[in-house]
Amino acid sequence: HAVRLDPNRAPAQKDLGLAYNLRGADYSASADSNHAIADYTHAFTVDPPHGSAYSSRGNAYARKGDYNRAIADYTQAIKLDPNDASAYNGRGIAYSGKGDYDGAIADFTRAIKLDPNLTFIYSSRGLAYHSKGDYDRALADYTQAIKLDPDD
Repeated sequence: HAVRLDPNRAPAQKDLGLAYNLRGADYSASADSNHAIADYTHAFTVDPPHGSAYSSRGNAYARKGDYNRAIADYTQAIKLDPNDASAYNGRGIAYSGKGDYDGAIADFTRAIKLDPNLTFIYSSRGLAYHSKGDYDRALADYTQAIKLDPDD
Protein backbone atom coordinates (compact mmCIF):
# COMPACT_ATOMS: atom_id res chain seq x y z
CA HIS A 1 0.00 0.00 0.00
CA ALA A 2 1.19 3.49 -0.81
CA VAL A 3 0.80 4.67 2.77
CA ARG A 4 3.22 1.98 3.96
CA LEU A 5 6.07 3.30 1.86
CA ASP A 6 9.67 2.89 2.89
CA PRO A 7 10.07 5.29 5.85
CA ASN A 8 13.54 6.23 4.58
CA ARG A 9 11.97 7.58 1.40
CA ALA A 10 10.36 10.96 1.93
CA PRO A 11 7.41 11.16 -0.46
CA ALA A 12 6.06 14.56 -1.34
CA GLN A 13 3.41 15.71 1.15
CA LYS A 14 0.86 15.97 -1.64
CA ASP A 15 1.53 12.38 -2.73
CA LEU A 16 1.17 11.14 0.83
CA GLY A 17 -2.05 13.11 1.26
CA LEU A 18 -3.37 11.57 -1.95
CA ALA A 19 -2.44 8.09 -0.73
CA TYR A 20 -4.39 8.60 2.51
CA ASN A 21 -7.35 9.98 0.57
CA LEU A 22 -7.32 7.01 -1.79
CA ARG A 23 -7.06 4.52 1.04
CA GLY A 24 -9.87 6.38 2.81
CA ALA A 25 -11.97 5.99 -0.33
CA ASP A 26 -11.29 2.24 -0.35
CA TYR A 27 -12.24 1.98 3.31
CA SER A 28 -15.40 3.93 2.52
CA ALA A 29 -16.24 1.62 -0.37
CA SER A 30 -15.89 -1.36 1.96
CA ALA A 31 -18.20 0.33 4.51
CA ASP A 32 -15.39 0.81 7.05
CA SER A 33 -16.31 4.37 7.99
CA ASN A 34 -14.04 4.55 11.04
CA HIS A 35 -10.88 3.79 9.07
CA ALA A 36 -12.05 6.03 6.22
CA ILE A 37 -12.52 8.97 8.59
CA ALA A 38 -9.11 8.34 10.18
CA ASP A 39 -7.40 8.33 6.78
CA TYR A 40 -9.22 11.42 5.50
CA THR A 41 -8.36 13.24 8.73
CA HIS A 42 -4.72 12.17 8.53
CA ALA A 43 -4.56 13.32 4.90
CA PHE A 44 -5.53 16.82 6.07
CA THR A 45 -2.44 16.94 8.28
CA VAL A 46 0.02 16.16 5.47
CA ASP A 47 -1.63 17.98 2.57
CA PRO A 48 -3.90 21.04 2.70
CA PRO A 49 -7.45 19.73 2.26
CA HIS A 50 -9.63 20.57 -0.70
CA GLY A 51 -13.39 20.52 -1.03
CA SER A 52 -13.71 16.96 -2.27
CA ALA A 53 -11.67 15.67 0.68
CA TYR A 54 -14.10 17.28 3.11
CA SER A 55 -17.03 15.87 1.14
CA SER A 56 -15.49 12.40 1.27
CA ARG A 57 -15.08 12.57 5.03
CA GLY A 58 -18.60 14.00 5.28
CA ASN A 59 -19.88 10.95 3.39
CA ALA A 60 -18.14 8.66 5.88
CA TYR A 61 -19.60 10.54 8.87
CA ALA A 62 -23.07 10.44 7.30
CA ARG A 63 -22.82 6.66 6.80
CA LYS A 64 -22.14 6.38 10.55
CA GLY A 65 -25.16 8.56 11.32
CA ASP A 66 -22.94 11.35 12.69
CA TYR A 67 -24.89 14.03 10.83
CA ASN A 68 -23.50 17.02 12.74
CA ARG A 69 -19.92 16.20 11.76
CA ALA A 70 -21.04 15.37 8.22
CA ILE A 71 -22.77 18.75 7.93
CA ALA A 72 -19.65 20.51 9.24
CA ASP A 73 -17.47 18.79 6.62
CA TYR A 74 -19.90 19.47 3.77
CA THR A 75 -20.09 23.10 4.88
CA GLN A 76 -16.29 23.33 4.73
CA ALA A 77 -16.34 21.70 1.27
CA ILE A 78 -18.87 24.31 0.12
CA LYS A 79 -16.68 27.12 1.48
CA LEU A 80 -13.76 25.76 -0.54
CA ASP A 81 -15.87 25.16 -3.67
CA PRO A 82 -19.27 26.92 -3.63
CA ASN A 83 -20.18 25.40 -7.01
CA ASP A 84 -19.91 21.75 -5.91
CA ALA A 85 -23.40 20.32 -6.35
CA SER A 86 -22.40 17.03 -4.70
CA ALA A 87 -21.40 18.83 -1.48
CA TYR A 88 -24.82 20.50 -1.31
CA ASN A 89 -26.45 17.14 -2.03
CA GLY A 90 -24.44 15.43 0.71
CA ARG A 91 -25.28 18.13 3.22
CA GLY A 92 -28.93 17.89 2.20
CA ILE A 93 -28.91 14.16 2.88
CA ALA A 94 -27.32 14.79 6.28
CA TYR A 95 -29.95 17.41 7.10
CA SER A 96 -32.64 14.90 6.11
CA GLY A 97 -31.03 12.34 8.41
CA LYS A 98 -31.42 14.82 11.27
CA GLY A 99 -35.04 15.53 10.32
CA ASP A 100 -34.24 19.09 9.16
CA TYR A 101 -36.21 18.87 5.92
CA ASP A 102 -36.22 22.62 5.31
CA GLY A 103 -32.41 22.67 5.44
CA ALA A 104 -32.31 19.61 3.20
CA ILE A 105 -34.67 21.13 0.63
CA ALA A 106 -32.65 24.35 0.55
CA ASP A 107 -29.44 22.40 -0.16
CA PHE A 108 -31.05 20.11 -2.74
CA THR A 109 -32.50 23.17 -4.47
CA ARG A 110 -29.06 24.81 -4.57
CA ALA A 111 -27.55 21.59 -5.97
CA ILE A 112 -30.22 21.46 -8.67
CA LYS A 113 -29.47 25.07 -9.64
CA LEU A 114 -25.80 24.14 -9.99
CA ASP A 115 -26.47 20.95 -11.97
CA PRO A 116 -30.10 20.47 -13.07
CA ASN A 117 -29.37 17.12 -14.74
CA LEU A 118 -28.56 15.13 -11.60
CA THR A 119 -31.51 12.78 -11.29
CA PHE A 120 -30.75 11.59 -7.77
CA ILE A 121 -30.98 15.12 -6.33
CA TYR A 122 -34.58 15.45 -7.53
CA SER A 123 -35.34 12.12 -5.88
CA SER A 124 -33.66 13.24 -2.64
CA ARG A 125 -35.56 16.52 -2.61
CA GLY A 126 -38.76 14.62 -3.38
CA LEU A 127 -38.18 12.46 -0.30
CA ALA A 128 -37.66 15.56 1.83
CA TYR A 129 -40.88 17.11 0.52
CA HIS A 130 -42.68 13.81 1.14
CA SER A 131 -41.38 13.74 4.72
CA LYS A 132 -42.84 17.22 5.25
CA GLY A 133 -46.20 16.09 3.82
CA ASP A 134 -45.83 18.27 0.70
CA TYR A 135 -46.91 15.54 -1.70
CA ASP A 136 -47.49 17.80 -4.71
CA ARG A 137 -43.88 19.01 -4.70
CA ALA A 138 -42.65 15.48 -3.99
CA LEU A 139 -44.57 14.19 -7.01
CA ALA A 140 -43.18 16.99 -9.19
CA ASP A 141 -39.60 16.08 -8.18
CA TYR A 142 -40.14 12.35 -8.69
CA THR A 143 -41.66 13.10 -12.10
CA GLN A 144 -38.64 15.22 -13.05
CA ALA A 145 -36.26 12.46 -11.93
CA ILE A 146 -38.14 9.93 -14.08
CA LYS A 147 -38.13 12.34 -17.02
CA LEU A 148 -34.37 12.82 -16.76
CA ASP A 149 -33.60 9.11 -16.44
CA PRO A 150 -36.56 6.75 -16.93
CA ASP A 151 -34.32 3.69 -16.47
CA ASP A 152 -32.93 4.73 -13.08
